[in-house]
Amino acid sequence: AEKLASLGRLSAGVAHEIGNPLSAIKGYAEVMMRAPDMDDEKRAAFLQNLLDEVGRIDRIIRTLLDYSRPKSVSLRPLDVNEAASKTADLVNSQGVLKNVGLRLDLAPAVPPIEADPGQLSQVIINLILNARDALGGEGEITISTSDGGGEVTVTVSDNGPGIGPDIRDKIFDPFFTTKDPGHGTGLGLSVSARIVEAFGGRIEVISEPGNGAAFSLVFPAAGDNE
Repeated sequence: AEKLASLGRLSAGVAHEIGNPLSAIKGYAEVMMRAPDMDDEKRAAFLQNLLDEVGRIDRIIRTLLDYSRPKSVSLRPLDVNEAASKTADLVNSQGVLKNVGLRLDLAPAVPPIEADPGQLSQVIINLILNARDALGGEGEITISTSDGGGEVTVTVSDNGPGIGPDIRDKIFDPFFTTKDPGHGTGLGLSVSARIVEAFGGRIEVISEPGNGAAFSLVFPAAGDNE
């Protein structure tokens, strides 16, 4: 029953996400057909809008393919402190955080985990960008690491508005998003959860309205996942 419900939500999400740009494409095409004498500047603007909407559909389809057919996982022992540091450097070098601060709080001598470095970085970046969007342009994001009980944890937290319980229960559903149309497919957290599960881990969320949010990636320490 749960699988059927998930499939229903996924189908509805696909229809909604692709339906919006298709409606826009139809609208632009109809306007151009009704105005054959449209001046070159306006025609060029309409054609660019058409290309933008086609690109939006292409991104949705590619993201959906990543979700439905996750890339093969190549696991190897990985230092999470090194992975967190490299990912933070990458994000900072891109200038995507603007006025949002990003700091590291890494525990010493954390044991390695079995993971794919590229895919772990993808998950951390997804969480950083989600936190940035939640902060609305100002605030601080922290990447921290810890270990205990045979598990290693990487946490991405922020000091933003937090997540209400009604939203928290849905954030891993495919295509669920609180962002405006065209600003995210709602698949980032779903894909991230599947990647973490492929490493034998899980994602835990702690958040209360007004007290920020913390997404913890919890993995078995290498050698303890038998």
